[in-house]
Amino acid sequence: MEKFFNFIDRIFSVNVFGNLTLYQLLSTILKYIFVFIVFYFIYSIIKIIYYDVRTTLKKESKSDTFLKLVNLDQGFDFATQEFYYLASDNTIGRDDRNSISIKDKFLSKFHARIVEDEGIYFLEDLKSANGTFLNGEKIADAIELKSEDIIDMGRLKFLFIQGGSND
Repeated sequence: MEKFFNFIDRIFSVNVFGNLTLYQLLSTILKYIFVFIVFYFIYSIIKIIYYDVRTTLKKESKSDTFLKLVNLDQGFDFATQEFYYLASDNTIGRDDRNSISIKDKFLSKFHARIVEDEGIYFLEDLKSANGTFLNGEKIADAIELKSEDIIDMGRLKFLFIQGGSND
Protein backbone atom coordinates (compact mmCIF):
# COMPACT_ATOMS: atom_id res chain seq x y z
CA MET A 1 0.00 0.00 0.00
CA GLU A 2 2.90 2.30 0.80
CA LYS A 3 4.31 1.74 -2.68
CA PHE A 4 1.01 2.85 -4.18
CA PHE A 5 0.98 6.12 -2.19
CA ASN A 6 4.63 6.80 -3.08
CA PHE A 7 3.78 6.25 -6.74
CA ILE A 8 0.79 8.64 -6.56
CA ASP A 9 2.92 11.21 -4.70
CA ARG A 10 5.57 11.08 -7.44
CA ILE A 11 2.93 11.56 -10.19
CA PHE A 12 1.24 14.53 -8.51
CA SER A 13 4.56 16.13 -7.46
CA VAL A 14 5.64 16.63 -11.07
CA ASN A 15 6.16 20.31 -11.91
CA VAL A 16 3.91 21.32 -14.78
CA PHE A 17 4.63 25.06 -15.12
CA GLY A 18 7.57 26.42 -13.15
CA ASN A 19 6.85 25.65 -9.47
CA LEU A 20 3.23 24.63 -10.17
CA THR A 21 2.77 20.92 -9.49
CA LEU A 22 0.20 18.65 -11.08
CA TYR A 23 -1.59 18.42 -7.71
CA GLN A 24 -1.92 22.23 -7.48
CA LEU A 25 -3.14 22.44 -11.08
CA LEU A 26 -5.78 19.73 -10.62
CA SER A 27 -6.97 21.14 -7.30
CA THR A 28 -7.37 24.62 -8.85
CA ILE A 29 -9.34 23.20 -11.79
CA LEU A 30 -11.59 21.22 -9.44
CA LYS A 31 -12.18 24.34 -7.29
CA TYR A 32 -13.42 26.24 -10.35
CA ILE A 33 -15.60 23.34 -11.44
CA PHE A 34 -17.10 23.18 -7.93
CA VAL A 35 -17.78 26.95 -7.94
CA PHE A 36 -19.42 26.63 -11.38
CA ILE A 37 -21.66 23.80 -10.12
CA VAL A 38 -22.68 25.87 -7.07
CA PHE A 39 -23.52 28.89 -9.25
CA TYR A 40 -25.48 26.71 -11.68
CA PHE A 41 -27.41 25.24 -8.74
CA ILE A 42 -28.23 28.75 -7.46
CA TYR A 43 -29.26 29.80 -10.98
CA SER A 44 -31.58 26.77 -11.24
CA ILE A 45 -33.22 27.59 -7.91
CA ILE A 46 -33.76 31.23 -8.90
CA LYS A 47 -35.23 30.12 -12.23
CA ILE A 48 -37.66 27.74 -10.51
CA ILE A 49 -38.71 30.47 -8.07
CA TYR A 50 -39.22 32.91 -10.97
CA TYR A 51 -41.47 30.51 -12.89
CA ASP A 52 -43.41 29.67 -9.73
CA VAL A 53 -44.01 33.36 -8.94
CA ARG A 54 -44.95 34.08 -12.55
CA THR A 55 -47.45 31.22 -12.58
CA THR A 56 -48.91 32.35 -9.25
CA LEU A 57 -49.32 35.90 -10.54
CA LYS A 58 -51.08 34.63 -13.67
CA LYS A 59 -53.49 32.60 -11.55
CA GLU A 60 -54.21 35.55 -9.26
CA SER A 61 -54.95 37.88 -12.17
CA LYS A 62 -57.89 35.84 -13.45
CA SER A 63 -60.54 37.89 -15.11
CA ASP A 64 -64.19 37.72 -14.23
CA THR A 65 -64.96 36.59 -17.78
CA PHE A 66 -64.85 32.87 -18.46
CA LEU A 67 -66.18 29.93 -20.43
CA LYS A 68 -68.14 27.32 -18.47
CA LEU A 69 -68.18 23.83 -19.91
CA VAL A 70 -71.87 22.93 -20.01
CA ASN A 71 -71.65 19.29 -21.10
CA LEU A 72 -68.99 18.26 -18.57
CA ASP A 73 -71.08 15.23 -17.56
CA GLN A 74 -70.59 13.48 -20.93
CA GLY A 75 -67.46 11.67 -19.70
CA PHE A 76 -64.94 12.76 -22.31
CA ASP A 77 -61.86 10.64 -22.99
CA PHE A 78 -59.66 13.76 -22.62
CA ALA A 79 -59.01 16.14 -19.73
CA THR A 80 -61.35 19.11 -19.30
CA GLN A 81 -62.03 21.79 -16.74
CA GLU A 82 -65.35 23.23 -15.71
CA PHE A 83 -64.18 26.85 -16.09
CA TYR A 84 -61.74 28.47 -18.55
CA TYR A 85 -60.87 32.04 -17.55
CA LEU A 86 -60.32 34.41 -20.47
CA ALA A 87 -57.55 36.93 -21.00
CA SER A 88 -57.60 39.67 -23.62
CA ASP A 89 -56.51 37.28 -26.42
CA ASN A 90 -57.34 33.55 -26.27
CA THR A 91 -56.97 30.72 -28.73
CA ILE A 92 -58.77 27.41 -28.37
CA GLY A 93 -57.70 24.12 -29.95
CA ARG A 94 -55.85 20.82 -29.61
CA ASP A 95 -52.33 22.25 -29.88
CA ASP A 96 -50.44 22.94 -26.63
CA ARG A 97 -49.57 26.46 -27.85
CA ASN A 98 -53.21 27.53 -27.42
CA SER A 99 -54.14 29.44 -24.28
CA ILE A 100 -56.99 26.93 -23.90
CA SER A 101 -55.71 23.54 -25.03
CA ILE A 102 -58.24 20.68 -25.10
CA LYS A 103 -57.38 17.33 -26.70
CA ASP A 104 -60.79 16.77 -28.34
CA LYS A 105 -60.16 15.00 -31.67
CA PHE A 106 -63.04 17.03 -33.19
CA LEU A 107 -61.23 20.32 -32.51
CA SER A 108 -58.69 21.67 -34.97
CA LYS A 109 -55.16 22.40 -33.78
CA PHE A 110 -56.09 26.09 -33.71
CA HIS A 111 -59.88 26.03 -33.74
CA ALA A 112 -61.21 29.39 -32.53
CA ARG A 113 -60.15 32.66 -30.98
CA ILE A 114 -61.79 34.90 -28.38
CA VAL A 115 -60.46 38.45 -28.30
CA GLU A 116 -61.35 41.32 -25.97
CA ASP A 117 -61.43 44.85 -27.37
CA GLU A 118 -62.46 47.71 -25.06
CA GLY A 119 -64.49 45.40 -22.82
CA ILE A 120 -66.27 43.65 -25.72
CA TYR A 121 -65.40 40.03 -26.50
CA PHE A 122 -65.41 38.67 -30.06
CA LEU A 123 -65.48 35.03 -31.19
CA GLU A 124 -63.69 34.10 -34.39
CA ASP A 125 -63.39 30.73 -36.14
CA LEU A 126 -59.80 30.01 -37.26
CA LYS A 127 -60.83 28.08 -40.40
CA SER A 128 -61.49 24.95 -38.37
CA ALA A 129 -62.54 21.72 -40.06
CA ASN A 130 -65.76 21.24 -38.05
CA GLY A 131 -66.65 24.89 -37.57
CA THR A 132 -67.55 27.02 -34.55
CA PHE A 133 -71.15 27.66 -33.60
CA LEU A 134 -72.62 30.53 -31.58
CA ASN A 135 -76.12 29.88 -30.23
CA GLY A 136 -76.59 27.08 -32.78
CA GLU A 137 -75.49 29.09 -35.85
CA LYS A 138 -72.19 28.51 -37.63
CA ILE A 139 -70.02 31.64 -37.61
CA ALA A 140 -67.97 32.80 -40.58
CA ASP A 141 -66.52 36.10 -39.33
CA ALA A 142 -65.66 37.50 -35.93
CA ILE A 143 -68.86 38.01 -33.97
CA GLU A 144 -69.57 39.83 -30.71
CA LEU A 145 -70.19 37.67 -27.66
CA LYS A 146 -72.82 38.49 -25.08
CA SER A 147 -73.04 37.04 -21.60
CA GLU A 148 -74.76 33.62 -21.55
CA ASP A 149 -74.10 32.91 -25.25
CA ILE A 150 -73.60 29.23 -26.05
CA ILE A 151 -70.46 28.33 -28.02
CA ASP A 152 -70.20 24.89 -29.66
CA MET A 153 -66.94 23.52 -31.01
CA GLY A 154 -65.98 19.89 -31.45
CA ARG A 155 -67.88 17.90 -28.84
CA LEU A 156 -67.74 20.79 -26.36
CA LYS A 157 -70.47 23.23 -25.41
CA PHE A 158 -69.47 26.37 -23.50
CA LEU A 159 -71.49 29.03 -21.75
CA PHE A 160 -69.85 32.46 -22.11
CA ILE A 161 -70.04 34.47 -18.86
CA GLN A 162 -68.87 38.08 -18.82
CA GLY A 163 -68.41 40.50 -15.95
CA GLY A 164 -69.02 38.26 -12.95
CA SER A 165 -72.53 37.19 -13.95
CA ASN A 166 -73.66 34.15 -12.02
CA ASP A 167 -74.92 31.10 -13.82
